[in-house]
Amino acid sequence: MSAQFSFAARAASIAVCLSLSASFAAEPAPLSGTAPVQPPAKKFQLLFLTQSMGFKHAVVTRPTNGALSVAESALAEIGKQSGVFDAECTQDATQITPQKLKTLDALVFFTSGDLPIKPAAFSAIQDWLRGGKAFIGIHSAADTFKEFRPYYEMLGATYLRHPWTHGATVINLDREHPATRMFPAQFEWNDELCEYRYFDSKKVRVLLALDMAQSEPKLPKLVPVSWVRDYGKGRVFYTNFGNSEAIWNEELFRAHLLNGMRWALKLDEGSTEPNPDATAKVDTNARLAVLDTEKSWLAKAAKTVAADPPAILAAAEKIAAEDKARFLKLHEQIAAAIAGEKSREAALKKNQQPGEADMKLVRSRRAEIIAAIQSK
Repeated sequence: MSAQFSFAARAASIAVCLSLSASFAAEPAPLSGTAPVQPPAKKFQLLFLTQSMGFKHAVVTRPTNGALSVAESALAEIGKQSGVFDAECTQDATQITPQKLKTLDALVFFTSGDLPIKPAAFSAIQDWLRGGKAFIGIHSAADTFKEFRPYYEMLGATYLRHPWTHGATVINLDREHPATRMFPAQFEWNDELCEYRYFDSKKVRVLLALDMAQSEPKLPKLVPVSWVRDYGKGRVFYTNFGNSEAIWNEELFRAHLLNGMRWALKLDEGSTEPNPDATAKVDTNARLAVLDTEKSWLAKAAKTVAADPPAILAAAEKIAAEDKARFLKLHEQIAAAIAGEKSREAALKKNQQPGEADMKLVRSRRAEIIAAIQSK
């Protein structure tokens, strides 16, 4: 999509968004999943940017008749129903200027790729946010400016890939926070979920994370789903949720998004203190979950070299629980060995036995891994 729009097109996109907001009932009704709250005396002004300079999600794709996208319509509806904000929707990042920022209380990004925001304009965004405003990132906001450090440090991470295309099990690490108090301690989420780069759990408060013991595929590390942080006097709220149209029609997601926005706008309080103890536990449990999938192979490998399987498994569990770097290296070795053995087995013809050279290689690799586990 072109980053440039005519003046008429820009005005039309804004007018459609604002007229849609005005079309809802004058008396806002509380969303399910949240307790009724008194709307603020004055509505906040919010700019919702849904420009795609990379992959374009269906929920931010506007129909050919010029109407708003699913996400834009939903956010305008949330603002009107809650009485918290008016949403101005745009798919042109060049509208974000120092002058425009003076009129806004919050920026919301559901974006992708390198947006046409000049360095001076981005510096203005940083200063505006540090001055006490709100930044909300939804789903592919992390797939934006992926190698632009000031942006991903402001947001908290950048997108790497989405291994969980049909959902996974999510752990609620802070059930007291406004953005996540509507969720139980653990729940299933049926939508695309992502893995990140440049994420530092020491700089944010993780609200939601994946439970690797109950999810497929399993990764031996913490994978956050939603987090919050301070940015100067401003607040940042990010949620990975929001990929599909069904999710935007899900009241729990709408409650999660509204409450996260209320928190970012300082209508509600919730901690931004990093929670390293909680995230470290999730991280450790993820390694143990991955190890569980490798235990049967490790037991066979131990027998191959006449080692005691229970002792080897106990030693591997200790490494997984106490030495992250060592376990990650061990996991890579095990995964490569398993993949190699499966590949050779698949190449054999029916009833064909592996050759001695193949068996020697298998025994050698198994011995190396068992020795690595046994080493002090």
